[in-house]
Amino acid sequence: MVAAKDTKVLASMQGIRLQHLVLCRTLAATGTVRETARLLHRTQPAITKMLQELEASIGVRLFERGRLGTRATPSGLAFMGCCEWGPRQS
Repeated sequence: MVAAKDTKVLASMQGIRLQHLVLCRTLAATGTVRETARLLHRTQPAITKMLQELEASIGVRLFERGRLGTRATPSGLAFMGCCEWGPRQS
């Protein structure tokens, strides 16, 4: 079952750019803004700003940030699930 916030994520995906998807997948995989910035050849403030803009545009928090790193929220997981690309297996 899809939660109300997750439905909001799906409905507000207009204007999402490929770099947002790459950012989210990389941040989820690395767990840190620092490593994400290094892999994407950006500064940490640029990664943070891009994530904040994305979260503001869709109206939900995609990642929880803490001293020990960053991890996807349930809404963040739903967002990334909707944005998967590549061939699907049947």
